[in-house]
Parts: sequence; structure tokens; C-alpha cells
Amino acid sequence: MTNPLGIHYGSFVTNWNEDQHQIIPKVKNLGFDLFEFGAPWLVEQSDSSIKEFRKIATDNEIQLTLSLGLSTAQDISS
Repeated sequence: MTNPLGIHYGSFVTNWNEDQHQIIPKVKNLGFDLFEFGAPWLVEQSDSSIKEFRKIATDNEIQLTLSLGLSTAQDISS
């Protein structure tokens, strides 16, 4: 068993709210197994957009995980 190699969506965007659907094929083409995307973006999506996002990931054999940026008050390292 090998650990999946992933990349964070911040490597592809200049604005945290940018559409992330088109990033998944790029992640696959770069040879990654996993795509870490932002939770704030996800909660702004419609049900159909989320289903499409999941389908794109499945079609590209990309695992998904999400990240949540913590505020200074929430981050124990601050």
C-alpha cells in the first residue's frame, strides 16, 4: 500500500473562491492522487455543482479531501 500524493488548491488559484472544477484534470495530469480543496468554497456550491465536482474527481481517479483555514483565534500555533 502506498500513500496517495496530493496537492492543495492554493497551488492553482489566486482567489480562494475560484471555481475548482477545472483544477481536477490538472491534478491528474500532474500525476497526483489527491486534491485538497477549500471548505468555504464547497459550502457555497449547489447540490448539482457538488455532484458534478465529485463526478469529475471520480472520472479522473482523484481522491478528495478538504481543508479549513483557521482564524488566528482558532489556530493553536498562533
